[in-house]
Amino acid sequence: MTQPSKQAADALRQAVAAHRAGRHAEAERGYRAVLAVAADDPMAHHNLGVLAVQTGRAAAGLPHLQKAVEVSPDTGQYWVSLADGLLRSGRVADAARVLEQALSRGLDPVAARTVRARITAARTGEGDGDAGAARLTAAARALREGRFAQAEAEARAATRLKPSASAGWTVLAAARRGLGRWDGALAAARRAVALAPGDAAIVSNLGVLELERGQADHGLDLLSRARRLDPAYAEAAFNLGNGLAAVGRPDDAAAAYRAALALHPTHAQALNNLGTALQAAGRPDAAVAALTWAVRVAPTYAAAHYNLAHALLDAGCRTGAARAFEMALVLRPDLAEAWNNLANLRRDDGRLDEAIACYRHAVHIRPTYAEALTNLGGALRQDPAQAEALCRRALALAPRLTEARITLGAVLAEKRCFEDATICYMQAAMLRPADAGAYVGLAHALSECGLSRRAAAIATRAIRLDPLAAEGHRVHAAVLREEGQVTAAVGAARRAATLAPDVPEVWVTLALCLQTAGDLAAAEMAFRRAVALVPGHPRGTHGLYMLARAGPTESAFGLIRTRLDDPATPPSDRVLLHFALGKMNADVGAHDTAFAHYLDGHRWRAAVRGHTYQAAAQEARFLFRRSLFTPAYFRARAQWGDPSRRPIFIVGMPRSGTTLTEQVLASHSRVYGAGELRALNNIAADLFDQQTLAADAADPRADFGDRMRTAARRYLDYVGFVSGGSERVTDKMPHNFELLWLVALLFPHATVLHCVRSPVDTCLSCFFQNFTNAHTYTDDLSSLGHHYRLYQAYMRLWKQVLPMRIHDVVYEDLVSDPKAAISRLLDDCQLSFEPQCLDFHRTDRPVKTASVAQVRKRVYTTSVETWRRYEAHLGPLLQALETPLAFERASANS
Repeated sequence: MTQPSKQAADALRQAVAAHRAGRHAEAERGYRAVLAVAADDPMAHHNLGVLAVQTGRAAAGLPHLQKAVEVSPDTGQYWVSLADGLLRSGRVADAARVLEQALSRGLDPVAARTVRARITAARTGEGDGDAGAARLTAAARALREGRFAQAEAEARAATRLKPSASAGWTVLAAARRGLGRWDGALAAARRAVALAPGDAAIVSNLGVLELERGQADHGLDLLSRARRLDPAYAEAAFNLGNGLAAVGRPDDAAAAYRAALALHPTHAQALNNLGTALQAAGRPDAAVAALTWAVRVAPTYAAAHYNLAHALLDAGCRTGAARAFEMALVLRPDLAEAWNNLANLRRDDGRLDEAIACYRHAVHIRPTYAEALTNLGGALRQDPAQAEALCRRALALAPRLTEARITLGAVLAEKRCFEDATICYMQAAMLRPADAGAYVGLAHALSECGLSRRAAAIATRAIRLDPLAAEGHRVHAAVLREEGQVTAAVGAARRAATLAPDVPEVWVTLALCLQTAGDLAAAEMAFRRAVALVPGHPRGTHGLYMLARAGPTESAFGLIRTRLDDPATPPSDRVLLHFALGKMNADVGAHDTAFAHYLDGHRWRAAVRGHTYQAAAQEARFLFRRSLFTPAYFRARAQWGDPSRRPIFIVGMPRSGTTLTEQVLASHSRVYGAGELRALNNIAADLFDQQTLAADAADPRADFGDRMRTAARRYLDYVGFVSGGSERVTDKMPHNFELLWLVALLFPHATVLHCVRSPVDTCLSCFFQNFTNAHTYTDDLSSLGHHYRLYQAYMRLWKQVLPMRIHDVVYEDLVSDPKAAISRLLDDCQLSFEPQCLDFHRTDRPVKTASVAQVRKRVYTTSVETWRRYEAHLGPLLQALETPLAFERASANS
């Protein structure tokens, strides 16, 4: 069928407008004008035929109505109008035949019921030739045109004129159904059944209404009764199938649809619904066969193409499913669900741009389509702000949409807003307790919040829910690594890689676990596997070249540049790729280029994080502590702590030698290296906020001492657990330098080691690391210098006021004269000298910090005075390191 010209289309619109306005002569001229330039235009033929019937010239209208059906046989309304014209011409049998043909092609049963009622009335002589028939005809016309109020008024008039005629009550029921007046519709349908209890169509109509009102048992009884009344009535079998499908009996529904198809083998709707019933029964191949036949019988039946796509997906035929969705959209471009499902296929095939375009179509068609909004948000995760807005819009529309909460959790996690992500995942898990994906996301977010033990339990639950899902094992491995259970972490990561060997993220996680375990060769192989699967993979590439075992190649440089040139690369991936390029360029001596990439990496980090270092707030916190913690404060609380000497606290700026110091000590037979523990920070956060501390300083309370001793025991229990009962345990959390006041209160006899390194080398090494979200000061050279000055102020304060000695461990001494420096270090810890401490690089223990590769090597001095290679770029840092803090300047000026 060819498309009408613009001239014909304009003429048709004008004719339709005249028709609706009651200007019949003008409308007829317009329709004939269209046919003069487009002889096969089906709408012009149809409307001209309808106009003839409406003006009492039914016989003259029939040729046009028949032509409309010939040209466009899949338009149900054309069949209805032809049946109506035949009925008006007195050809009742022909009208019935045409109606059955229409039903077999997928005609809306509501429209069919109206015409069937009039045919029944004509056959039985109900109201024939009287005023009731005219009213009934007017009601049927109004119903067909969607004018339900007018249809109800005309049908009520028809029932008053002929109350014993079932046809009037049938049309009245349909009109009230259209108005949503269900009780009135049921009353009229029941009256029709009372008048014609042996009419299968009327009984079937009531059964459909009962089902729609939730009366499943009664509705199915009526539909079964209709089948018994007229076994040759295909529509009764079809309606029974619909009812059985609605109550979750797909096998029985399929049997009913097959009965309808035995009577009408080309009944497209029955074929379509048979396909969906078979799919619900878990028989995708049979569903595909039924739906394939449906689209052959009715090639323009969009719903059948759409359902065929779903059946093909269940049968594992993704390519065929995509074609079926595309065909459904050719026929129905406004089918939002098809756009959404086609987008899902494109997304899963890696065709993200096409997926985003399809999701946008779905949302444009239906702005309140929460699922499509969620999926679009997930696809736009390279734009975190837009992705978050879309997910929150979806949740405003559908607060119980679990997928929206999981997707929002993932978006917030990528923005490193892990506390908010945790809330989203917890809400998703409450909404859908059996959803393993919600627990996997929750475990990841909890781990990033420092709650790794809780995260491990949640990850275990996710695995129980879906033991074959690789992502659950991968996250479990990452959490176990954080917990220090490295052997178990490697095992979990290997299970993930076995389940999903083609997913690069599982190989990255395995590489990190192997790296922590000290198997750097195997870690390198795992990183390479990730990069081989997805060339330029951000985390794989970053991990591979930060490991410092792999020399960069020109092809590796090219792959990363290609990823960075792609506008679809998300900001979080850009961070990793710029840091990788920084390390790779530094390794080949291109220091200026390396520094430029580190700057870009920090710029993207700050954009992803969305908040910056707050220098004034940091100084205010220091001043509060300085005003509170005095020698007198600690003397008044000297009896609060625990006398244990087990803990060894290693503090200092990150990259100042803390990992090296711990590795040396962990090589001693009496010492366990526990790594970076969050336990001290958790105690401070749980018990000692500023308001509580200030109140205690003003009026020391006995119960506060009890709480302190309880916290100390809790800490000792934890380090005893993680160390397996070792005599001494190191806690190497660098930023515990802010919490040495708490160390002094909890463990006044503990050893505190303060790692010191050249300020510029320390800051530059920090700048070269992609630290976690807490280290906001590293994203700007001036902030980095300010933070270093503040760290120095803390250490000066503690050395002045704390009732315990702080031992300095100088990095440059360790690497220039390791034997002497290590001997002093062991003396400071009251440990005897053991030769293996000099061979610390041979010690097999988990290391999770950025120094993981360095501590596996002998002492080297190449990291001393590294900053001079980058001196031209360090002006802001050097200036900040020389600039007094605000409170220092104020003190100097007073």
